[in-house]
Amino acid sequence: MEAKILTQTLTTHMTARHIIDNQITIQKQHDTLELTTQGVQSSENLYPYSKIFDVSSRRMTKHTFALYIHTDEGVKTFLADQDPSAFTQMLKQKLTK
Repeated sequence: MEAKILTQTLTTHMTARHIIDNQITIQKQHDTLELTTQGVQSSENLYPYSKIFDVSSRRMTKHTFALYIHTDEGVKTFLADQDPSAFTQMLKQKLTK
């Protein structure tokens, strides 16, 4: 049985598609979610642990996973190329402390 390594960071992405002059341009922007002492930190936002009710994830495609952080302001969705289960487990541990 392989031991799972719990992680405190998760690389996420957002894909933007634009059509200019009948040509599609796809831009993939990367960001990192990090579990800090205060909460989940992205490059633009901090989601304090006290405002997070739950976290879940699911596979969207063969290479893309969705991470859902349920907060008092709604569900925040992040896309990742890697399975976020280890990150999800670590976050759930921090929520129960």
